[in-house]
Amino acid sequence: MDTPRDPPASPDEDVNGGGSADPEIVDSAAGSSSRGNDADEQLEKLLKQELAPDLEVLRCLGRGSMATVYLAREESLKRLVAVKVLSPKLARDERARQRFEREAQAVAAISHPNIVAIYRVGRLSNDLPYFVMQYVKGTTLAERLRAKVAAAPCWPTSASPRSSSAVSPGRRRA
Repeated sequence: MDTPRDPPASPDEDVNGGGSADPEIVDSAAGSSSRGNDADEQLEKLLKQELAPDLEVLRCLGRGSMATVYLAREESLKRLVAVKVLSPKLARDERARQRFEREAQAVAAISHPNIVAIYRVGRLSNDLPYFVMQYVKGTTLAERLRAKVAAAPCWPTSASPRSSSAVSPGRRRA
């Protein structure tokens, strides 16, 4: 059973939790693919340059309306980590920057097995804030919801005793 405090996956292991080795990441805010986007490629290149040699950025894990999360390997401790970076689109929005930084501070203030640990915070040369946090292998919420919907029956396969007793008197009269 995987728990948030289990040792990290090896770099060669499928870090998608059973998914494809090279998934196409979709921007949930814009609905567009991350492949071929110059801004995304520039951000990833900047991360790789500035976080090396401590962190080796491996790939993008996902993107939301406020930030992008990358999978990285922390060389000194031989573990996988997640690096969350504020979206360049929000770089000049002071409220967004403050919210991003408050998120890191709030998470760092909590120590709980079901909350990821924050290892460090920083800023890139272009002044974008980022934080490095514990990587937890698993499926995304969207993947879990899709699986649950696919597994859910359209009609109840059996009625509960309460509902069947409510239906029974009607059947007797018919």
